[in-house]
Amino acid sequence: KDLSEAKKWYQKAADQGHEKAKEKLNEVSAAIAIKDTELKYQLANDYYYGRNGKTKNYSQAVIYFRQAAEMGHADAQNELGWCYQHGQGVKKDYVEAVKWYRKSAEQGHRSAQNNLGNRYYNGEGVTKDYVEAAKWYRKAAEQGQQNGQYNLGWCYQYGQGVTKDL
Repeated sequence: KDLSEAKKWYQKAADQGHEKAKEKLNEVSAAIAIKDTELKYQLANDYYYGRNGKTKNYSQAVIYFRQAAEMGHADAQNELGWCYQHGQGVKKDYVEAVKWYRKSAEQGHRSAQNNLGNRYYNGEGVTKDYVEAAKWYRKAAEQGQQNGQYNLGWCYQYGQGVTKDL
C-alpha cells in the first residue's frame, strides 16, 4: 500500500478526464493529509516526552503540535493550548492557550473542554465567567472527563455559574 504512488497514478488518469480517478484522487489526498497530521502529532509527542530516540525538547514539540493543530488535529490543539498555558516551548500566553483550547473543545475534545472551563473559571486569557466555565465543565463531564465532573460538582456546591444545588 502506497498512497503517494496511488495519488501519482490517479492524478495522471484524472488529468486525462477519467471521472472515477478524480474521485479516487480526492479520497487518497484526504487519507494522505490525515496520515501526515497524525505523524506530526506523534512526532510532537516524541519531542514533548523525549521518547522514540528524541531528546525532550518543548520548543521542537510546539513546532509539530502547531502544524498538526493547524491541520485540525483536536489532540494537538489541546496540547498546544497546554504549552501556551504553562510556557512550555513558548512564552506563557493565556489568550493563545484559550484560542487552541477552544478549537479543540469545539470539536468535542473533553480535556480541552475542561481546560477551557478552567480558563473561564480563573479568568486567564478571557474575562472570568462562571456561567461559561460551568458550560464547558458540563460538556467535559458528560463525556466522562473526571476533572470536568469534579469541577462541575464544585460549581453546584458553591453556586458558581449554576444555581447552588448540593
